[in-house]
Amino acid sequence: MNFRGPDSSRPWRVAAPLLVVVLLLVSLSFAGTAALAAIRAYVGAESLYSKGQKDAVHHLRRYAATRDDADWARFERALAVPLGDRRARRALDRSPADLAAARAGLLAGGNAAADIDAMIGLYLRWRWLPNMADAFAIAVRADAELEGLAELAARLRQPPATADADRAESRGVMQRLDAADARLSALQRDFSAVLSKAARRAERLSVATTSALALLLAGGAVLLSLRPLRRQAQIETALRSSEERLQRALDASGLTLWDFDIQSGEVFLSESWARAVGWSSGETRTTFAQLASLVPASEREGLMVNLIRALKDPASSYRVEHQVRRVDGSTFWNLSEGRVVLRDGKGRAVRMVGTNRDITERKQAEGARATLETQLRESQKMEAIGTLAGGIAHDFNNILGAILGNVALARGEPGDADMVRLSLEQINKAALRARSLVQQILAYSRRQPQELRSRALAPLIEESLSLLRSTLPPGVTLDTQLCDDALFVMADATQIQQVLMNLCTNAWHAMKGRGGRVSVGLQSQWLDGRSRARSTGLPPGRYVHLWVADDGSGMDAATRARIFEPFFTTKPIGEGTGLGLSVVHGIVAAHGGAIEVHSEPGKGSTFDMYFPLLQPPDTPTALSNWAELDAPGGSGQGRHVLYIDDDEVMLRLGQRLRQREGYRVSCCQDPHEAVRLVRSRARDFDLVVSDFNMPQCSGLDVARSLAQIRPDLPVVISSGHITQELHEQARRSGARGLMHKENTLEELGTLVQRVLQEA
Repeated sequence: MNFRGPDSSRPWRVAAPLLVVVLLLVSLSFAGTAALAAIRAYVGAESLYSKGQKDAVHHLRRYAATRDDADWARFERALAVPLGDRRARRALDRSPADLAAARAGLLAGGNAAADIDAMIGLYLRWRWLPNMADAFAIAVRADAELEGLAELAARLRQPPATADADRAESRGVMQRLDAADARLSALQRDFSAVLSKAARRAERLSVATTSALALLLAGGAVLLSLRPLRRQAQIETALRSSEERLQRALDASGLTLWDFDIQSGEVFLSESWARAVGWSSGETRTTFAQLASLVPASEREGLMVNLIRALKDPASSYRVEHQVRRVDGSTFWNLSEGRVVLRDGKGRAVRMVGTNRDITERKQAEGARATLETQLRESQKMEAIGTLAGGIAHDFNNILGAILGNVALARGEPGDADMVRLSLEQINKAALRARSLVQQILAYSRRQPQELRSRALAPLIEESLSLLRSTLPPGVTLDTQLCDDALFVMADATQIQQVLMNLCTNAWHAMKGRGGRVSVGLQSQWLDGRSRARSTGLPPGRYVHLWVADDGSGMDAATRARIFEPFFTTKPIGEGTGLGLSVVHGIVAAHGGAIEVHSEPGKGSTFDMYFPLLQPPDTPTALSNWAELDAPGGSGQGRHVLYIDDDEVMLRLGQRLRQREGYRVSCCQDPHEAVRLVRSRARDFDLVVSDFNMPQCSGLDVARSLAQIRPDLPVVISSGHITQELHEQARRSGARGLMHKENTLEELGTLVQRVLQEA
């Protein structure tokens, strides 16, 4: 079966002669180029020949005058150049030609190694042509003159019989040398003229032949191209249509194409980029420096780091999210992705292509989601606090009952010092327990951004469990299995406490009032690359394993599959929001960890959490030299302390404590009155202790006002809730110390003594 059309052989009938013409053109081009290159090389060789001859004559003249061996050596080196050419021609005239000797001779003649093969080929193939034969005949006559020059030199080298004979000999040699030099110069001019004539003739022949073949080729090309031209028009129409469809697709997808010429720094972008940044229509050619200037300075370094990594590493791709500033000053978020598509022979990047995408809506959605997640955690935290409120109230009632009861006992037995002392000790224990409980509740309920730091996990767990123990329902036992090793992880203390609070609360809810046991454990564990690492999705390595287990009702497979979904709960309406485990899952994931659940109906549940293990810090974190100081107490020695607090009970307590230590104490409930007092008696006070939270103004305001009145007056601030932000504000205000208000009895004396010593 013949699949060819009726005219399918016609293009070949036109193309075959054209191919022959093309081959002839290529052959002629190569032959002409080689011949011209060889002629050019011979012209260059003639220049070297001429220079060598002139230098040889010059140095021979000097030798005749000086008889210096150095001049003779220079003469021999100069003469070696024309002699090398002569040696090469004689080697090529042999039958067969001695190519190795010819190459050695041409190299000795100073010719470039790259030209030698062309020179040998020209001599062997084309020396019979009229002009070439004339040129090489002139070269043979020059060789005879060189031999005569060598003979003159040999006679001059022989030692003279007498000085007069030497002078006579030298004059004769110099006369013959001048004549030989003149003849050689004339021969060299003739050689150059003949070679130039040969080159022009070869050039004219090459041009004429090439032109004729080119005309034939052009005619055939016209015949052959009429049909492809029509096909080309169809292809171009289809290409334009395809480009339009591609542009519409890019516009619909929000993608912008870019092409980065790394060596020149030029970047070509599609028109959608010009529209995105507010440039004029069609402005698609720019530079990388101009594009980088549209990126905020705070994000430019990250962009450059990603770009340089992609340029250096062939396996890396470029991907970075950054903001872009429009012409009108507004900004949008851009996702830029690309890859190096061309490198040079040394592996250096030459060209890079990629896309830009406007991801502003996605970034806004991510920000909204992060806000919702924060609100979700806070909502669930408040739910947990509500769950714990009954237990906390029960514990506080026990504490208050112990305090009030021991106060009554102390009042009822004023004469029995031992019983009063015992009652005071019990009051002190109860107060310390209440203070610790308040501190734990504040730490847990504090709303703050995630702060991942290297922390030992065991103390966080023990602190959380001490709060949980006071809220356990009747019949529920809390066991701990904490290893003795110091296991450090990157963790946010409040969020780890929230994880334990949520899991333990869920555990005793699962017991449904029957009582049972909740176990909390901590140990280090190696996850290998087999079952456990694959099930958690974590890479193999050493991890901290934290688990919470209970012997409650357990869960079936359908429930296990949904427990981490927000708002999914098995509790009755009004008893739970379904946020607890979703918050736990989010916190563990944010810490770079993973969580697994193992549970069966009637067999309880175990939640296993894995956090990347860190190396313990080499040295403990040093405390600030001005906050929570620990120094030996000492006598007040009559120094004057101004105590400011809007709470009269705390004011009088501080006054009595300091007076007992030998200080003079002045008290003010109004901070403004205290500032006026210092202004009127600035040198009368040695130290000021001020409460932080007062209705008229804060302790920070007091510190700033006193710093303007008397900068060297030490100020200590007392607060019931100290945060990192308060630390920084106290430093900036000029305060010398910061103290937990609930630790007034233990800390204030030590802190006052230390601050006064440093003042």
